[in-house]
Amino acid sequence: MPDIYQGQELWDFSLVDPDNRRPVDFCQRRELLAQLRESASQGAAPQLELARHLARTPRDPRAKLLVTWKSLDFRREHRTLFSEGEYRPLATSGEFAAHVCAFAWRRAMAGASPQWAIVLAPRWLAKLSDAGSVTPFVPTGAGVWRDTRVLLSESLPGRLRNVFTYQDVSLAGDGLSAADAFADFPVALLVTN
Repeated sequence: MPDIYQGQELWDFSLVDPDNRRPVDFCQRRELLAQLRESASQGAAPQLELARHLARTPRDPRAKLLVTWKSLDFRREHRTLFSEGEYRPLATSGEFAAHVCAFAWRRAMAGASPQWAIVLAPRWLAKLSDAGSVTPFVPTGAGVWRDTRVLLSESLPGRLRNVFTYQDVSLAGDGLSAADAFADFPVALLVTN
C-alpha cells in the first residue's frame, strides 16, 4: 500500500517510518508529474512505453507517482462507482494464485452493463524472483505468471482497459490472465469503458 501523505508521493527507502515534517521538494514532484501528464496526453503508445520503462526501472520515482496519480484521478472521475458501487474480493487460480491480490468495485447501471474497476497487485515478490539474479526482478509477463488467473463471478464485456498502460486486457472464460494484466506493468487498474 503506497503512502501518499504529503512528501511521500515518491519512493522513500528509509528503514524507519518517514518523518513527514521534513521539507518536501514540491518542485521535483511538479516536474515529475508534468512528465507523466505529458506522456499520457500523447496517447497509448507513449504511455505504454513509459509504463514499460518504469517496470524495468522500479526505483524510478515516477513509478509510484504514476500509480498514485492515475488511481486518484480515476477515483475522482468515477466517484459514483465508489460511493454507490460494491466492493468484491476476487479469487485467483493457478500456480501463483497466492501471489496476486485482486479485488473489484462494481456498480449496477440502470439500463446498461455494470461499471467495473478491477485492481490487481502482486505480493510476495521475493518468492517469485530468482534470488541469485543481479538484475532487478520485474513481475511482468507470462514467464512470471504462467497459468495464474483472476476469477470473475459474472460475465463482463470482452475487454478491460488498464489505466496505467492504456492497453486492453481480454477476458476469457471465467476471468482473465494475470500474465495479460501484468504484461507491461506490475500493477493493474482495469476498467470497463
